[in-house]
Amino acid sequence: MDKNTLLGLLLMGGLIFGFLYCGAGNQEKNETTDAVANNTEQTDVRKAVDTLEANAGSRLLSAVRTIGVPAADGSLALSGANYSIVVDAEGNLSGDIQLADTTLAINKVLANETGNITPEQKFVAVSTVNDIITNAGRYKSFGKFLNGNAEKVTLSNNVISVDFSSRGGIIEQVTLLDSQYVTELTTPPTQIKLFTPETAGYGFKMQTEDNWIDTRDLNFTITQQATARL
Repeated sequence: MDKNTLLGLLLMGGLIFGFLYCGAGNQEKNETTDAVANNTEQTDVRKAVDTLEANAGSRLLSAVRTIGVPAADGSLALSGANYSIVVDAEGNLSGDIQLADTTLAINKVLANETGNITPEQKFVAVSTVNDIITNAGRYKSFGKFLNGNAEKVTLSNNVISVDFSSRGGIIEQVTLLDSQYVTELTTPPTQIKLFTPETAGYGFKMQTEDNWIDTRDLNFTITQQATARL
């Protein structure tokens, strides 16, 4: 190898190293910029729903009247995973929103008097109210089927266990029970789950005059359970 060839290889190597170094620096800079932008965007979103609008109380009252479940005393009730709201026969609104470690009266949330709670908890409380109002407008008469907590029914035999959820009327989990079917991805090996509530996405979307209804959001009523054996 002569002197010119060696010099040429060294120059090529230097150029390649320079391109790689600059590319890595730009990529790191872009990732940092993207991270800052994402954090800023999330902060803006939090600020956007940090406080309820002045008419949120009347809109929530209208929402409960639209999708609430009537009771014998003339009241209307609306409940979900983290809230329970009632409108009595005189039109008075009451109820609460359950957060991780505290409970907020719905009227306090509507008045933006949430006390000493974290920004994340306030975000959840305000979002809960906004979601109820949005769902009432979206689902209308179907909205009453958003009520309540999901119930689970399990059918099984010696080989398989199938869990059904009233929320969406879906099969939410299937587990193989036979000891010969285990996964070695865990230590110790565990039963194989063909799918779980996190991966179950079966449902139907129906178009109404001005919106879409997703059956996965609706809470179906279990009317009969004859046996728990497959």
